[in-house]
Amino acid sequence: MRFGSTLTLALAALTAGCGPVSFGNAGGNDAAAPREAPAVSAALANGACTLRWDGEGADAEAITRRGIAVLERAIAAAGGASAMTEETIPVVRFEATPDTPYACFGPALDALKRAGFPIIELPAPHGVGGPGRPAQLALGNLVGDPPQVTLAIGADGRLSWNEEPMDLAALRARVRSGGGRMTPFGESRPMEEPPPSPGTSDMPPPVEERPPAGTFALAPAPDLSFAEFLAVVQAVFEGGEVPMLP
Repeated sequence: MRFGSTLTLALAALTAGCGPVSFGNAGGNDAAAPREAPAVSAALANGACTLRWDGEGADAEAITRRGIAVLERAIAAAGGASAMTEETIPVVRFEATPDTPYACFGPALDALKRAGFPIIELPAPHGVGGPGRPAQLALGNLVGDPPQVTLAIGADGRLSWNEEPMDLAALRARVRSGGGRMTPFGESRPMEEPPPSPGTSDMPPPVEERPPAGTFALAPAPDLSFAEFLAVVQAVFEGGEVPMLP
């Protein structure tokens, strides 16, 4: 799923989940309040898993309840789910300590999914120039089509693409080449630009991007650390796609 189409799909999912109900002012607020961006975190210390919402301890049920409240406030402020925009849809920032296993932080992600958040943000990779763009993770299949690629991640970080072993560098390169998208004939291959026509400029004519038929479904092992999980999410996102947790 290309991150360029993420907002459209997220808003569609949010609208579908809320139905035709309109909250508050039907025309929206003239001066919209800044969108909420709650922070959810997980950590494992001394064998105990701790989840937090904006720094306060919270179990999975509380995270779902608070998430629903955030979405309801945003929808009311916008005048209805169909009026949500990129500037008003709430964004959850999620992180965990590097060694926290998926068995601990996974339930927090499930809780956010139950609340109705279609997409969350994870920490950005730290490059030479400092932190980059926060990585995005879809909670559920926003596209609807079955995922063409399953990325299984073992407890030791070993990665496979539809059971084909590969490392992060190979994953990033294949995603960037379009290897997860499907042609109309069902053949997975990179996108190709047509050559320039004779007598024209060197710039090829614009190519209509295929719909986001391909999705990358993550299948993490329970003992997978957040650091390893995040590395895979960042690799896919840097390649131009948004991975999902089914």
